[in-house]
Amino acid sequence: MAVTGSDLARWRRRRLLIIWITTATLVVGALVGYVFYKPWRLEKLDHDAQAAMGRKDYTEASLKARRALQIDPQHLAAFLIMAEISEIFHDDKAVEWRERVTHLTDGSTASLIAYASTAVNFGKHAIAKSTLDRIPEADKQSVDFQAVAGALALDSGDFAVAEGFFAKAAELDPTNAAHRFALAKLVMLDLLGKKRKRHVRSVAPGAP
Repeated sequence: MAVTGSDLARWRRRRLLIIWITTATLVVGALVGYVFYKPWRLEKLDHDAQAAMGRKDYTEASLKARRALQIDPQHLAAFLIMAEISEIFHDDKAVEWRERVTHLTDGSTASLIAYASTAVNFGKHAIAKSTLDRIPEADKQSVDFQAVAGALALDSGDFAVAEGFFAKAAELDPTNAAHRFALAKLVMLDLLGKKRKRHVRSVAPGAP
């Protein structure tokens, strides 16, 4: 039986349809596979990064976190890891990482307090103050807020204000020795200040 031109045209159309369906199936399959693969991969990277942090293998943890950020530039867990590593190595890049976390968490109180605390640790007092000012009044009675606000006041040389914050922190969390230590430090600074003034007055009568 002779093959006509219409038969050839029909065969070509059928072949193109099969190719198109096969290609579309592969593309859809790949997309669906990636949708499921991405969360799994991120979860695996987070797990590996946390395990590396536990071993104090900060290089490995950083690599895993950065890989997660390549997959998802908005991946919160990776930013938290990078912030923690930067703080461990006293790298002021930590302030930028913490700032990014506040954006990703829509300015949650916990992220703002962590951001302010990191800013204080790196001497960025203006950032710390403006960040603490953003915290809702209801959350300013928390022990974490009081401790960070006290650290900022202490670092700024405002010992009286710092004492008030640390006293409140110690009251809210009496089992935390850090707050009692901060208060003791303030007492020592106050005593040293008074001793210095007495010395100045003894050698220079009339001095303030």
